[in-house]
Amino acid sequence: MDPLFSVSHGTLPEHTTKTQRLVAGTSFICISPQLYSPNIRYVSNYATMRFAPESLHGANAGLLLARDLMEKVKQEFPWISYGDLWTLAGVAAIQEMAGPHIPWRPGRIDGFSHQATPDGRLPDATQGADHLRNIFYRMGYVNIYI
Repeated sequence: MDPLFSVSHGTLPEHTTKTQRLVAGTSFICISPQLYSPNIRYVSNYATMRFAPESLHGANAGLLLARDLMEKVKQEFPWISYGDLWTLAGVAAIQEMAGPHIPWRPGRIDGFSHQATPDGRLPDATQGADHLRNIFYRMGYVNIYI
């Protein structure tokens, strides 16, 4: 296993339940940049969720643990960009949850607070079906997948 994700960096213990692993893995996937929109030029490739106000967006609630774990890794491996670290964590999480192999390449640069994405770009079930459709339509999804 890559030293970036060894036990000393927060890998889940062997006795962790499957549900706990899925929750932890999902958190790493969620911090991985994926706010693509073909119509609007907001692509969070710079790990800007580490800055307020993006870190405080309601849809990002609960991701502090994943960000804190990644910060520990970043402190030990300062040469990797946050964008690369977070996307690598998402790829590793998918593969650890028995998902497909995902090719990954480094090269992302770190962003600045002024590049943070605006609030409202992530799904929020409390806002109703039209909100969810707007979020997922811009990513190319149709109703059957929402």
